[in-house]
Parts: sequence; structure tokens; C-alpha cells
Amino acid sequence: RDSSTSRGLGDVYKRQTVEVEEKLNAHAAGYGEKIAGFINEAYRIPYSLAALLGDAAKSETLSRDTVVSINRSMLEQNTLLSSIYSQFEPNAFDGQDSSFKQGYKHSVNGNGTLEVYITRDQNGVIEQQKVANAADKYITSLNEFGIREAHWYLCAKDTLKPCIMEPYLYEIPSGDSVMLTSLTCLLYTSPSPRD
Repeated sequence: RDSSTSRGLGDVYKRQTVEVEEKLNAHAAGYGEKIAGFINEAYRIPYSLAALLGDAAKSETLSRDTVVSINRSMLEQNTLLSSIYSQFEPNAFDGQDSSFKQGYKHSVNGNGTLEVYITRDQNGVIEQQKVANAADKYITSLNEFGIREAHWYLCAKDTLKPCIMEPYLYEIPSGDSVMLTSLTCLLYTSPSPRD
């Protein structure tokens, strides 16, 4: 081979490399836009729920059972979701935690905080899960990825901004593990701490 043939092949390789990179970048940008659109669409759900429950908590217009029904309805109507939850700080919903310390699925035994968690299993069955320990939402120990165990709750609480969790494997009641992410936002029942 002569040097002009080698240069010609090198130029072809460079052009093909540039063309492939441009196509990959264009595809990546397209997928990025689709993902951003999906996330923005999905965020309407927690924003709407937070606004509804925050206003209701301020005016004390909803019962705890109604909060459960609203969460269930939102999950039923949004088939892309596998779960939905609304968890409150002590006495933040209605100031009545002491009245709900035993015998209520929507409130934590012994504590009374309103902690609603509703799931959809792989067969589409929707169930309310009893939250056993109100303190679980404050766990700061790190998991194997260096993220706080309760980052799903603490992120929005600490930053006062919406948060999206990195995808993670979560064991569901059937014992299977599913890949999840959480889109969370803070629900204010009083003026923002930064107002």
C-alpha cells in the first residue's frame, strides 16, 4: 500500500466515526427528551396530591380515611405508578395523632402519625400497606450505594425541593424485587420554613 491509500482509509474511518457519533448523540438527545417528558408528566401526580392534601390539612377539610381514598384513586387512575404514599410529620395533618394510636391502617400504631402507603402488585391488585414504624422515614444510615435509607423522604424534607431518586431494587410484599424510582415533593401544611 502506498501512503495515499492509508491516508484515504484513515479519512474514511474518521468520517465514519464522526457520522456514528453524530447519530448516537442525536438518538441520545431524543431519548433524553422522551425521558424528561415522561418525568415531567409523572411529576404532575405528586404535585397535585401535595397541593390537594396540603390545602386540606390547612383547612382541616379531609378525614384520614378520605386521604387514603384519594391516594388509592390516584394510583388506580395512573397505571404507570406502582405505588403512592403520603406521609406526615407528627400532628401535621390534623393535630389528632393521639386519637389514632391504635387500630387504624392509615396511622402508625403507638404513634398515630398519618402514613398512607398504597401499592399495585404485578397482577394489578391495589392494596394499602400498613406503615409499621413512623421513624423509618428518618433513617440516615447509608445503603450499599452510599445513599441514605430514607432518602426518598429526607431529600424533599431537607432541601424543600422536589426530588427524584436514582432507580433502585425494592422488595415487594410477594418477595419479588422490582426496579423503582421515587418522585417526591414536600407537602406544606403551614407556611414554608423558608418563607
